[in-house]
Amino acid sequence: QVIIRGQDASDKIKDAARYTNLRKQTFRSIQVNRAQNGNPLLQQLKQVTFEFNSKVKDVDYLLNSHCVVLFLSLKYHKLHPEYIYNKLKKVTYSPNTKQISRVLMVLVDIENTADSIRELNKLCLLNELNLILAWSFQQCADYLTYLKQCELNIGNSLIKGSNKSDDITNDANYYQRVIDVLTSVKSINKTDSIKLISKFGNFKNLCEHSTEQTLNEVQGMGQTKIDQLLQVINDPFIYK
Repeated sequence: QVIIRGQDASDKIKDAARYTNLRKQTFRSIQVNRAQNGNPLLQQLKQVTFEFNSKVKDVDYLLNSHCVVLFLSLKYHKLHPEYIYNKLKKVTYSPNTKQISRVLMVLVDIENTADSIRELNKLCLLNELNLILAWSFQQCADYLTYLKQCELNIGNSLIKGSNKSDDITNDANYYQRVIDVLTSVKSINKTDSIKLISKFGNFKNLCEHSTEQTLNEVQGMGQTKIDQLLQVINDPFIYK
């Protein structure tokens, strides 16, 4: 599998060495294929940074050396069904790359999606890909943000004693635990939870600084969700 490749023989030799080193590296920013320039998804990436990388050729988003993302619009897939198959030829699964998590992120932007999704689901099963479906560019951005933040959590969890701090960057399981808590509130879904934590940083800040005004600033938080969340936050834990 060649994720980053050069334009000529000498570049390929250099990039092969670079890829070998890359397998032990991460990035501060999501590395983006220049072909993604103009994708509305990028305008929604506000909680993590990204940068275009001319060496990223075969995938669309390189989060780190162990997680890559391919992006596909169903509307585009209907017009150019060969595109994703040609793309996958460059990132085929092999025993040497089994540690790499390969994600196919699909934007559902057409009606009558059953056949297309069934086809792509089978494609992912046969090619060892993880399939993510999103119904908006904002959801796509949320998933990329979540994947990147999970990477930061896992890396920091290796630091001894990191789980003693109530900080999203210091505990690999913290982010998921907060999401589980928030989604237990009626009408709050996983996407809402990701946006809330992205805004407030951690659960403590969310509880201390949640007001009708601050929650209104979170996209997708309507009045019903705001009222229910504030009720859970402000009601006493013990009723006498």
